[in-house]
Amino acid sequence: HKEKSLDFDKQYINNQAASSVAVNQFRAVFNDIEQMVPAKSSRIIEIGCGRGELLKMLQDIGYGNLKGYDPAAPAPSELVSNDYWNGEESEKADLVIARHTLEEIPDPKKFIATIAGAIKQGGYFYAEITNATHLIGVEECFSLYPEYCNIFSLLSLAGILSKSGFLIKSANAINGGEWLGVWAKKQDYLLSNRSVELNELSRKIKKLPKPLVLWGAAGRGGNILAFLHLDLSEMEYVVDINVDKQGKFVPPFGQKIISLDELKKLEPKTILVANSKYKKEILAQVPTNY
Repeated sequence: HKEKSLDFDKQYINNQAASSVAVNQFRAVFNDIEQMVPAKSSRIIEIGCGRGELLKMLQDIGYGNLKGYDPAAPAPSELVSNDYWNGEESEKADLVIARHTLEEIPDPKKFIATIAGAIKQGGYFYAEITNATHLIGVEECFSLYPEYCNIFSLLSLAGILSKSGFLIKSANAINGGEWLGVWAKKQDYLLSNRSVELNELSRKIKKLPKPLVLWGAAGRGGNILAFLHLDLSEMEYVVDINVDKQGKFVPPFGQKIISLDELKKLEPKTILVANSKYKKEILAQVPTNY
């Protein structure tokens, strides 16, 4: 294991507080923390905390249940331990922070699962990572540090997080996209329970006044028909403004794709919108009594 062969020197770790850019980033994370976990009694753990600058900022405004871990910490204290974090905490955390730590973990899937086990249901995980997609540029290859075991894109990190019950709440580009700041929440239910919610949504939709028409015959519309089990007995038509789709049928369910003029002749009682971001645009095109 890598930790057995490393010999940390106290001069190795950067003093990030000396950089105004780093301090501004601390403040951005600091502000997010205040919004996500406002209670000053919140248990906050930072893995790979360096000198503990971020934790000290939180301590200065009243957060009192803090702990940082970094094997290269030059000055261990009650706030910062220079041990490796192993997940064996006496108290579940409201927030675990790992800034530029996941890149150096040989088994990130196992590590994130350990983090999930240390966080309360409904608690948060904040990961700051080097953005893999940003490294495509020639000049950015210098950010591929030799100590990195892996590099993440947002999509690859989301996949690992979801396997441990996390759902990404936000992802912010940092330093022009060189880094990503990702906030993920530990869900109160297993992802498999989504099927129960979908079945309930399907029952509600099937009770809506008929004729029932879906607006949007793209991939999202097809998924709605499939996931909610809306066959021809529940819905015969899907409207789409793309003339190339009109007159055709949605595979494999068989709903006919119709135009806006055909929709008006049909006089549906309910229009189900496949993508809510088009709701205002759609409302402007249909009669107000729908």
